[in-house]
Amino acid sequence: MSKILVIGNGFDLAHGLPTKYTDFLDFSELFIADEREYEWKLKNLIHIKKHNKEFLKCVESCRELFRDFAEIFKRNSLIEYFFKQYNRKENWVDFEGLLEIYISNINKYFNTNKFEDLNLLPKDIRHLINHNYNNNYNYNNNYNKEIVYDYLRKNLDELIDCLEFYFKEVVNKSVVLKYPMELYPSENHRYGIFTYIISFNYTNTYNYICKKLHFSGIDNDCIHYIHGKVRCGNMVLGISDSESENLDTVYFKKYFQRIQKHTGNEYKKWISQNNEVAFMGHSMDITDGDIIKELITNTSKTTIYYYNQSDYEQKVINLIKIFGKDEFETLYYERKIVFKALSSSVLLLDNKVVEETKS
Repeated sequence: MSKILVIGNGFDLAHGLPTKYTDFLDFSELFIADEREYEWKLKNLIHIKKHNKEFLKCVESCRELFRDFAEIFKRNSLIEYFFKQYNRKENWVDFEGLLEIYISNINKYFNTNKFEDLNLLPKDIRHLINHNYNNNYNYNNNYNKEIVYDYLRKNLDELIDCLEFYFKEVVNKSVVLKYPMELYPSENHRYGIFTYIISFNYTNTYNYICKKLHFSGIDNDCIHYIHGKVRCGNMVLGISDSESENLDTVYFKKYFQRIQKHTGNEYKKWISQNNEVAFMGHSMDITDGDIIKELITNTSKTTIYYYNQSDYEQKVINLIKIFGKDEFETLYYERKIVFKALSSSVLLLDNKVVEETKS
């Protein structure tokens, strides 16, 4: 029997990597600031969010070497939109959820053409629609819709470019100081627990840690990056396929981007009722519901790791959204889905284990 490890962003966060969307926005804010703003915002980040020295060192390096790239950050409509929705008190922003709302509001306006629905849209989209309306005697709603979605596609592509820049220049250069030990090889189990990895992340953190610990990692042919990988030009960022018949928005959907960017479907070869699957650091959100459902229903057993009670409850809620109440209850009570608390993380210093801490 083979075991498949499915990892989401919580996996990288468990290693202390700055991979939250809020980390990206913090980087964007510092990266595009002028010198006066930069000093003030830097002090604010250190005081309130306590970003580590490696993060701040990478920001400074980027500012000096890639100043021209800052223009993309400054003008991007989606980055500006996410900044406005950024809950700094809770250190939280959900790019995919907000993008879904953004697109849903655009759809709503074009379906109704009501002024009150137009007011739900960001300022730049309203301006684009009004400008086109005022400059076209024979106003065509479909033509206007096409202009808006072309504009949004351009901004999404730019956002993904900015995100890849951030992962390449900051995340990949950050020092990993801890890891969840139960998911890695040990002296008693040197060749690891898992045969395959299905990664929703853009990073290769698992093999990086194995190398630091002098253990065999997972062969590259046995790792599938569902959402692409840094430096490969194929990163995916989009919304769920909740309205599959609406082709106006197909460009923004994850399933389309996976085809568009050739991320492949190698993972399907590993799915078998003879194999088990474990999820670690994935929210089990419905935006990835098609793949989650495929993995759980077509393997013999699923283990879902969680950090705390709140995380456990949210994962249950998300799985109910994917499967429906009755099917989820059947899977849960027949123990086809098992939840397991992560017991500990390990701190590293110079590639040596120095301390165990609660996650």
